[in-house]
Amino acid sequence: MDKKPLKEFYNKAAAAFNELAELVNANSEYIDSSMIDTFKEMSDLLLQYKEKAENDEELTQEQMDKMINWLDNDLTNYCKTTKEELQAALDSLAAEG
Repeated sequence: MDKKPLKEFYNKAAAAFNELAELVNANSEYIDSSMIDTFKEMSDLLLQYKEKAENDEELTQEQMDKMINWLDNDLTNYCKTTKEELQAALDSLAAEG
């Protein structure tokens, strides 16, 4: 089975995740531990999916569809929403300072 679509969705999601990671890492002192924990869980799962996309393990269409759905919907939306919320919080901190 061709893993190319999975790799493409992985790359797109990883780019969004990396943008969020930069913001999180640069402002970690302002971020609560539960958000950091969720962020780490997402990072771990993203890494697992990268390994699955790149290794020789056979995946069923259903497995690939689930992974693509998580990458394209869940992770991408998480990154977008979290980045917006974090930026808004940082902006308000800057305004108070």
